[in-house]
Amino acid sequence: GRCVRGVRAASQARGEALRGGVCLVHGDGGTVPAAGEILGITGATVQTHLGRALAKLRSALEVVDDA
Repeated sequence: GRCVRGVRAASQARGEALRGGVCLVHGDGGTVPAAGEILGITGATVQTHLGRALAKLRSALEVVDDA
């Protein structure tokens, strides 16, 4: 459905660090600092990636029509 396509679009939007951050924080329930440590980037960078992923997801969900 629409949500699945939006999530897929967001997850394909950027590189490994973005996808990793989304999976580690939102998928696995980890913390931003822990995700940063695993990915070898700062927590602030993870937070930036999460914000970008959310923006991409919102954009994808607005343009995708289930009709």
